[in-house]
Amino acid sequence: MNKNSMLRLLLPGLGALALLTACEKEDDTTPQAAVDNNGLAFITNTIPVVAKYASGEVVNLEVSTSSPEQVDNIQLYQVNARLDSGVVATIAPSFTYNETTRAQSQVVTYTVPTGLPNQRAMRLDVIVNFKDGNRRVRRVSYNVANAPAIKFSATPATYRNGLDATRQAPGDIITYSLILNENGINVIPAAGSSAPLFKTLDSLAYFVKVGNGPETRIGSVRLSTGAAATRTVDVTVPNTATPGQQVAFRFVSYAIQQTASVTGTVTVVAPSVFSQTRTNRSISAGLGANTDSLAFNLRTGLNETAAAAAANKDLYLSFSGTSVTLNAGNGTANTTRIFRLPAAENSVQFYNTATVNAVARRYYQAGTTSQVTSISDVAVNDVFLIRVRGAEFMLLRVTGVRPGTNGAISRLKFEYKLL
Repeated sequence: MNKNSMLRLLLPGLGALALLTACEKEDDTTPQAAVDNNGLAFITNTIPVVAKYASGEVVNLEVSTSSPEQVDNIQLYQVNARLDSGVVATIAPSFTYNETTRAQSQVVTYTVPTGLPNQRAMRLDVIVNFKDGNRRVRRVSYNVANAPAIKFSATPATYRNGLDATRQAPGDIITYSLILNENGINVIPAAGSSAPLFKTLDSLAYFVKVGNGPETRIGSVRLSTGAAATRTVDVTVPNTATPGQQVAFRFVSYAIQQTASVTGTVTVVAPSVFSQTRTNRSISAGLGANTDSLAFNLRTGLNETAAAAAANKDLYLSFSGTSVTLNAGNGTANTTRIFRLPAAENSVQFYNTATVNAVARRYYQAGTTSQVTSISDVAVNDVFLIRVRGAEFMLLRVTGVRPGTNGAISRLKFEYKLL
């Protein structure tokens, strides 16, 4: 998908041109400043002039003059890195009135040659020849750059519900990882570089399409460099999607005249329900507590022995005075994380009906600062959303708390749901 750029050349009347005639010859390949330094001919800022164009890119140029009847022709003169030069197009005048500029204008096109090496220095002269022999020149220098590029990283998508790509339901959050202009540079350094020069990106936009429905833009971010960059984008499976429908997320990088895109898809399914509930579980702490009841393995549903590997000990208890603290274990890795559902959201209905997808979504939305390894002042009916060892999600409800005082045994009773 291409968007043509436009350079606008405004030309004064013929009388002024007689005093401002360009004096270079067409075979002069020495880079010079623009001939029209007096400001009577200029390229507007309405559509920016860029210093980089891609091989094969088509550029529209708008030539304006107040004396169109005096124009003999318009020529495009190209200089290729001082290696060769010449007229690449001669266009007959065909001016029409432009309401915006209030002048007679004509659009001509220039195509950047194909097959040119990246970073090649180029020059284009737009020459307006008049019937009396005078001419007007506007000069643009640029480097050949790569068109924008976008790809997924080695891990294209992270499914925040902890399930694989085949188990994504409406409302689920997917994080896509993108690489823009891989290995690219934005400008050529003074010392030179073998890295590819890329067009400057101005934005990254993302779209969603449900089934055969229309594609809808769902977000964007501004960019201002052609250098290599990585981006992660969170998208949500639309609630309008129904099981069996395919949802496509398309990511498009824009570089004024050109774009690049990549698409990821999922087929929507019904939310996953917790298939098991384990009740009457407990962990203890304090002097005299059974050493084989101090830690709990959420995957097996059993207490871990004191001699068991730390990696299998997902939960353990501690206390201070009358405050009981629930801790995530797994040794120094601490890969299990806990989020306590806020009181305003904690209801019997949530615990009884929440799906794996809903638990995973709320856990992710809580953010890393709330996904902790230690929660104090645990009370009966507290509900915890737990991600076990960086993988599956579980939902735990406290059914009993006995604080240990004066060295007595503390105990926490609970039940929890899992797949």
